[in-house]
Amino acid sequence: YQTGMLGIVLQTHKKELQISRIIRHGPLYQATPTIKPGAYLWEIDGNRVNAATNIYPFLRNKVGKRVKVTIRLSLKDKATKTISLRPISTWPERQLRYAAWVRDRRARVTRLSGGKIGYLHMQGMGQSDLLRFIRDFETHVATKHAGIIDLRFNWGGNVHDRVLQILSRKIYSFWQIRGMARWKQ
Repeated sequence: YQTGMLGIVLQTHKKELQISRIIRHGPLYQATPTIKPGAYLWEIDGNRVNAATNIYPFLRNKVGKRVKVTIRLSLKDKATKTISLRPISTWPERQLRYAAWVRDRRARVTRLSGGKIGYLHMQGMGQSDLLRFIRDFETHVATKHAGIIDLRFNWGGNVHDRVLQILSRKIYSFWQIRGMARWKQ
């Protein structure tokens, strides 16, 4: 069986399940009406849930199928909103969580460096990871004074030599389109 995921991060608050984060592009992020972090997961398909509840049996074999989720906006106010959404499987949610993690790290580096340091993370060392590295390097690092290339939690692979070749190249020219920023080659 496949367990459906709602694209949220939950925490316990006053014996209830509070939504501490809604993952960008996950099922609840895309739902209407818009729900904000701080609301409470109240029911899944009519089953009342709280901090003592394992919610995953209610999401078993629900990937891609309609699920009704009831959200309580606050514990003081009894108003609820019921939303129909389609849970995703664990792998796509994991990738959405990973993308959010990278965005958070990049934003932190940008904020702390005043925009002078770029950041990228390499999830693995395969061919698709190399292509992502080249794209991210050109987009987020090459135009900065310095860069952080984060290899934590890297799955491994065999493109490290190619990455080092790219990083050790010398600048051989500049080009610029009229009225635009100058780029290094």
